[in-house]
Amino acid sequence: MKRFWSKVELTGLYSCWEWLASKQNMGYGLFSYDGTMKLAHRVAYTLVLGPIPKGLVLDHLCRNKTCVNPLHLEAVTQKENVRRGNRITKYCPAGHARTPDNLRGYDCKRCRYEQCKAQYKRDREKINARRRELYYQRKTAFEDRL
Repeated sequence: MKRFWSKVELTGLYSCWEWLASKQNMGYGLFSYDGTMKLAHRVAYTLVLGPIPKGLVLDHLCRNKTCVNPLHLEAVTQKENVRRGNRITKYCPAGHARTPDNLRGYDCKRCRYEQCKAQYKRDREKINARRRELYYQRKTAFEDRL
């Protein structure tokens, strides 16, 4: 339990408790529990409220996938969870707030900026590697002529 809660940003009792450790590509937190990787919000629910009833799934009432506050989780049927999920969420999959100044259409501006920044970095690394390669080829060719 101590290891689990050390990976959570505990704020107020009724606010979202953000998962700070690893996350899957959909934005949900991941935690190694009983020898297997489990979703962090499911582990939090189990630790605090007990096992999830058979045939039910957990719905984030706060719509924040990184939240592990058991008060924000409700055990519902899969059908109900899908029905509730058809509305726009308050957070993007990476956990950024969907506010008017952070949206471009339905896309998160911050996520898009980070994607572009990462792509630019990868492109610059390729260009610099090619420049180094050409430099050493020219240097070797020049030294061979001497």
